[in-house]
Parts: sequence; C-alpha cells; structure tokens
Amino acid sequence: MIYYICILLLLFIAGQAIIHHFERKDLYNRIMSRDIFDYEAAKSEPHDARMSAHRKALEQWKHKGDETK
Repeated sequence: MIYYICILLLLFIAGQAIIHHFERKDLYNRIMSRDIFDYEAAKSEPHDARMSAHRKALEQWKHKGDETK
C-alpha cells in the first residue's frame, strides 16, 4: 500500500515540475518583453534560429573539403 502512495506522490511531483517549467518559461518571456505586443509576437511566432559568426565559421571549416572540382 505504501508503495502505491509513494508512486502516486512521485507522479504528482513530476507533473507539478513539468507544469512549473512551462509557467516559468512564460513568466520569463513576459518579464523580458518590451510591451504586450512584443509578448504576443513571441508567443505566436517561433524564434528564428540564426547562426552565430562562430558557428558559421565552423560550418565553413567543416565543409571546406567537400567541394568537387
């Protein structure tokens, strides 16, 4: 009986941790937004994953020998 209670409590804590993660993420987005329009835009549109200059240089370096003449 005690095992079922422990498992139930562990599932409850895991679910609560997942919910808190998403709520925290939303709160951080609200805090970092300039205004309500910026917050709504961040919620609706996925972020454009741009490559940093370092990542671009690494990609060019990796594919430097791939060119066939």
